[in-house]
Parts: sequence; C-alpha cells; structure tokens
Amino acid sequence: LFHAEESQTVHILLDMSRSMGAGKPPKIISAQKIAAAISYICLANLDKINMMAFSDRILDISPLVRGKRKYSKILSYLLSLTPDNLTNINACLSEYASICKHPGIAIVLSDLFDPKGYQDGLKALTYRNFDVNLIQVLDHEEIYWSKTGTFLLRDVETGEKKRTSVDTALLQRYHQRVDTFLSEIRDFCSNYGIHYYVHDTSIMFEEFLINYLTKGAIFR
Repeated sequence: LFHAEESQTVHILLDMSRSMGAGKPPKIISAQKIAAAISYICLANLDKINMMAFSDRILDISPLVRGKRKYSKILSYLLSLTPDNLTNINACLSEYASICKHPGIAIVLSDLFDPKGYQDGLKALTYRNFDVNLIQVLDHEEIYWSKTGTFLLRDVETGEKKRTSVDTALLQRYHQRVDTFLSEIRDFCSNYGIHYYVHDTSIMFEEFLINYLTKGAIFR
C-alpha cells in the first residue's frame, strides 16, 4: 500500500522506437507491464495519469485520466502501441516538457539507445520542475553478452548490417563499454536529481516491481 498526502499528476513517457522491440521477451512488453502496474497504483491513489509514446517524434499523448474506473482506457492505450521508427529522446522529451501544462512526476521508460544522447531531454524535464524517474529497460544479453564467434549484426532501427568476429578480448571490451555507459547514466542522473533504475528483462516482473516500489520511487 502506498500513500501520498495529496493527489499528483504522473506522466508516463514510453519509448516506442524499434530497438524497444528487440530482446526475449521484447523490451517493450516489459515496459508496457511496468507502465500498466504503475498506472494502476497511481489511479488507486487518486493520482492523475498522462501517457506519451515517442520514437523519433511524439507519436501520441493520451487524455488525462483519474480513478480506477479509467484503468481500462490505460490498458487499451498501451495495447495499441507498437515499436516503430528511429529514436530521438532529446527532441521528444524536450517537446513534451515545453507543452505540458501540469508538471508532476515523470516516469521515462526507455533503453536509452540513441546515438544523439538522452541528456538534453531529461534536463528539459527537470528544468520544468518534473520529478523525473528513469527506468532503463534492457535485455539480459545486452548487458551480459556472452557469445563468441562470427556474427552478422543488424541495427534494428536503421537496418544497417555488419559482419563481426567476437573473441574474448572484444567481449571484454564490450562489457567495459556497457559498464561505462551505465555508469555515465547513473552519474548524470545523480547530478540532476533523477531517480534511476535499470530493469533487466530476465528478472521476474513481480520481483522488479516490488524492488522498485519499495524504494519509494513514486511516492515520496
């Protein structure tokens, strides 16, 4: 059970770029489950929910809803979404921050795989006084890749292909790059007062939800 002294507006900002369709299970399925669970808790707490889906542009913004009776609208909205297009996190989050009339809690669900970066978009939310929560959704193999050999890799967003031989040395470099990538995100979020959590999709959803919510991530 979670309690807030007064109702608040919770904005769930969902990355629907093609990279979110990768993984086993697809990262977007995990992100949708998280969004649905958080929405239910917030609606039960009489908070208002707004959802925005984005890829390289804002795809859709759901109407503001309040009360558990509106939960079916949230589920219908989530089920209508499918991953598509490239990613532009900075532009989409900055645009949402500029047009949103009721800043509150912002929960960003994304893998953060954007060559242009993510920092400016998150900073735009903090500058508009959003209480920003970042949940980075990653497939287990993206974090802990363990295979060696020759692979034909394909970028799921651009379609670009590249044949690559992975040996032990390259595998070690990959792990170092991933560790650096996650560490830089963690440091950035700490500097800007953003609450950051990495969700490995191989972890049972119920376990993730309990661990995340018991940190007081939404209601502080």
